[in-house]
Amino acid sequence: MINSILKEAKEFGAATCALQSTDTIKISDENGFIKSTLDRTNVWSVQTPQIFDVEIYRKALVKAKNDQISVTDDCMLLENAGYKIKLVNVGSDNIKITVKEDILMAEAVLIKRGEE
Repeated sequence: MINSILKEAKEFGAATCALQSTDTIKISDENGFIKSTLDRTNVWSVQTPQIFDVEIYRKALVKAKNDQISVTDDCMLLENAGYKIKLVNVGSDNIKITVKEDILMAEAVLIKRGEE
């Protein structure tokens, strides 16, 4: 997986692991009511690793500082600076471990792979 991301990052300057959404994504209004539904054809869940050319990354950092913007991930940092990031579909095994329950999912992935 990392080699796939690295290959795309070398070619395009920036790449990230991603999983195309199978969920229906809703946009809400300020009161918590459904306002609209996104077309999931082009909706992705971005994951890590995120790999970038160091010079592109540095320029994006400077621009974000000058623009005084806040970002939620490094891809957003590069987006703000006008760079394109290649999405690389890595499948559903690339899970994020954040809460205790995620450990069970990680164990299931390892068993599926035949690892301990």
